[in-house]
Amino acid sequence: MRVRRVKTLAFILSGALAALAGTLEAGKLGFADGGMGRLMELQAIAACVLGGCALAGGRISLVGVIFGAFTLSSIQSFLVVNGVQPQWFILALGLIVVAAAIGDRALRDWALKGR
Repeated sequence: MRVRRVKTLAFILSGALAALAGTLEAGKLGFADGGMGRLMELQAIAACVLGGCALAGGRISLVGVIFGAFTLSSIQSFLVVNGVQPQWFILALGLIVVAAAIGDRALRDWALKGR
C-alpha cells in the first residue's frame, strides 16, 4: 500500500510542478506554446548520464546531475556563440547518450566479470 501512495504523490507533485513551470513560462513569454519543451527529455537523460547516473537505475547523485546539466548548458552556449546550427546540438546530445550507454554497459560487464 505504501508504494502505491508514494507513486501517487510523485505523480501529483510532478503534475503540480509542471503546471507551475508552464504558468511561469507563459507569464514570462506572454503566450503559451504546447511545443515549448520538445526534446527536453533527451537533454534530461543526457544530463543524468553525464552526471554519472546508471542507465539501468540504482545509482544517482544530485551533484552529478547538476554538473551534467551545467556541462550540457555550456556545450549549447558554446555552439550558439560560434554560430552552429541547433540541429548539431541535438546530434551531440544523442552521441552523448549513446556513448554513455556503451560506457555504462562496459562498466557493468567489467564489474560483473570480477564476481
